[in-house]
Amino acid sequence: MITAIGKNSPTYLSEDLSQALENVGISLPVHTQEKLLVYLALLNKWNLVFNLSGIKDPKQMLASHLLDCLVVVPLVGVYLRNNQTRFLADVGSGAGLPGIPIALACPDLEVTLIESNQKKTAFLTQAKIELGLDNVRILAQRIETVQIVFDAVISRAFSSLKNYVRLSAHLLSSTEGKQSCLMAMIAKKCEQPPEGWWIAAQYRLQVPGGVKNRHLIILQPN
Repeated sequence: MITAIGKNSPTYLSEDLSQALENVGISLPVHTQEKLLVYLALLNKWNLVFNLSGIKDPKQMLASHLLDCLVVVPLVGVYLRNNQTRFLADVGSGAGLPGIPIALACPDLEVTLIESNQKKTAFLTQAKIELGLDNVRILAQRIETVQIVFDAVISRAFSSLKNYVRLSAHLLSSTEGKQSCLMAMIAKKCEQPPEGWWIAAQYRLQVPGGVKNRHLIILQPN
C-alpha cells in the first residue's frame, strides 16, 4: 500500500485504484499499482503548469485517464501474445495515454510513444525516467514522419477511424505470418472502417467511474 501524503497528490487514491482493478478483474502487482499512482501524481503536478489534460481533479483523472487505459490491458496483452508480437506504438500519445499504463502493466511489451508536442514529450521523458520505464521509447515526431514499423498501433486520441488509418497505417509491420493491427479506443458508436480495412474485433469496455460506452476496436487491412 502506498503511504498517503495528502490530497494534493493522487497517491491517496491507492485504495480506490486497488478496488477498481478488483472490480473489473484485473490483477496487477502492488509495485505496479504504486508506479501507476506515481505516474498519476506526476501527471497531476505537471498539469498544474503545462495543462496536459483538461481534467484537474485527481480522482477524476484516476477514472477518466488511468482506469480508462487499464481496462484495455487484458485485451491488448492477450491479442499481442496470441499473435507472438511485442512492439506496440501509441500514436498521438499526449501525456502517455494509453501507452504508459500499458507499458507498466505489460513489462514484456516494447512500447513507443509518438507525440510531436514539445511540452508533452518533455513530460513523457520525465515520466520515463522517474518510473524507470526501460520498455518505453519516445519519438518526438509527427506520426506521418515516423519510419519505424510496429506489430500493433493503439490510440485514444483520434476523432475518426478514417484519419487514424490514413496517418498510422504505414507504421504497421508486414511480416509474413503476423497479423498486425490498429487498435482504436473510442467512446461512441463505431463508424464504418475506411476502404481496404475491416473490424477484426470490437469490445465494449467497462470503466469504473469513467467514460461510458467505451469500446476497443481492432482494425486490420483486407
